[in-house]
Amino acid sequence: ALSGYGMDTVVYKGQNAVYFQLKPLSIRLKEVKIYGKQPTAAEQYSKKLKEYKYALDKGSSKDLLNLGVGGVGLGIDAIYNLLSRSGKNARHLKAILEKDYNEAIIDYRFRPDYVKTIVGVSDPELTDFMLQYRPTYQFVLAASDYDFVQFVRNSYTSYKRNPTMFRLPTLPKVNVPNLSYQNQ
Repeated sequence: ALSGYGMDTVVYKGQNAVYFQLKPLSIRLKEVKIYGKQPTAAEQYSKKLKEYKYALDKGSSKDLLNLGVGGVGLGIDAIYNLLSRSGKNARHLKAILEKDYNEAIIDYRFRPDYVKTIVGVSDPELTDFMLQYRPTYQFVLAASDYDFVQFVRNSYTSYKRNPTMFRLPTLPKVNVPNLSYQNQ
């Protein structure tokens, strides 16, 4: 059977010419190339801020002072947002989003394929090295390309001397008894 065409049975009774017309099972389309780009860390951060705008506004103190025709006043909502649990949670959420943004910036610069080209190491060792010698956010922002390459090379040299220097110890195993909360 020909790929993309259905099978059928034909009875042939001594004719001189046979004409076959194949009916395709599907419509053949031309090749389509899709080009896209992964959103940058800044685009992801602004998208998250828009997604969580309502929750983040609860932690905002931007309306603390109100200037009106009659004078200056304190905003009750802003005071409540500063002192309430929902305001505290909103500020905590904002801190988490900022930390995620900082980590995304580090991930963008400290990519496995880039580090692999600098030090020429394969995957299990590369992953272990990258976990132990992750640069800080401030360094990633301030370092030039040359400084960054030097950091990776120097860190890898240090890693080769003692691969377990910055490795975190494994967590101890804790046996938890099987607790069942049945009606007693």
